[in-house]
Amino acid sequence: MDGREVFVKLASDVISNRKNVNLAHITPTKDHIFETPHKVYVGNLAWSVQPQDLRELFTQCGTVVSTRLLTDRKGGRNRVYGFLSFSSAQELEEALKLDRTVFFGRDIVVKEAHVERQTR
Repeated sequence: MDGREVFVKLASDVISNRKNVNLAHITPTKDHIFETPHKVYVGNLAWSVQPQDLRELFTQCGTVVSTRLLTDRKGGRNRVYGFLSFSSAQELEEALKLDRTVFFGRDIVVKEAHVERQTR
């Protein structure tokens, strides 16, 4: 072009520079968390609680479909809480009966989880 050199990189040149060429076209997969509308919030958990511990406690109520354990560091206060999904409304009601049960040395809080919709 007007006496200037133009360098063209082909897509194959770019891909060949990657470490694992076989995975170049594969999109990363996410871990799917299966949840149902029958969901509880569990709060005031000890830091040492693991997801499998929480699941074991709540299996006495029925089929636990999913377990999520989260930490929150808002306002300088660290806290651990979780969400569990059950396969039926009856199992959810049984889980709510575990409110104020001592678990790992702490009185846990069990409430029905409500889905908050984001408005834009």
